[in-house]
Amino acid sequence: MTGSDYRPSCAVLLASGEGSRAGFASPKQFVKIAGKELYRHSLDALLASAEIDRVLLAVPASWVRKIGIENPKLKIIAGGARRQDSLFNALGFMEKDTRTVLVHDAARPFIKEKLIKSVLRAASRHGAALAAEKINDTVKEADGGFVKKTLDRTKLFAAQTPQAFRPGALDKIRKLLSGKRLFTDEAAVMEELGVPVAIVSVECCNMKLTDRKDFEMAAKMLEDGIQEEKTR
Repeated sequence: MTGSDYRPSCAVLLASGEGSRAGFASPKQFVKIAGKELYRHSLDALLASAEIDRVLLAVPASWVRKIGIENPKLKIIAGGARRQDSLFNALGFMEKDTRTVLVHDAARPFIKEKLIKSVLRAASRHGAALAAEKINDTVKEADGGFVKKTLDRTKLFAAQTPQAFRPGALDKIRKLLSGKRLFTDEAAVMEELGVPVAIVSVECCNMKLTDRKDFEMAAKMLEDGIQEEKTR
């Protein structure tokens, strides 16, 4: 396959979770950070990306009419109770000519064009791909509060987003997503279908914002990045 075989591409931005662990009055994805709502950092990057042809923004049903953003690439849809429910809903709005679906978590505001392209290209070549960071700490498997065994960290990666896949087996994908089994990410669905999932190593910050400390750290990093862009 050539590098352009992932086009047309469709990005699904997942922003429908409750985000209750962050402790804000509103879902964390709608809390302002570095001058705009958290989800807008990822959304703006996806809309500006030359690699993304369409963007589906999945938000809570009560927020669909509140998102006053107009862009020819963008469609705002209602998400679901589970992550996989949101993706299931989004796939129903996907154009039939879509060659690659890229899924990103709105809680990761540092997404870059290079990573978007790398994940799309890897998914085009292999069937699916995900951004991941190599684990450097020693990891223990526990049982009843005691160490059961030490895992081989040379083979361990922390899964992140974006993740991407070719939607050739769309009916099978939708059937898995709509079932009772819980899938914590899109790569797990592809694994269940026997699709090879390529790992794209993350080379820069791609942190996920979970609690207030994360917001404080990310705000400083985002603001420093904005200032750097202005001085160029």
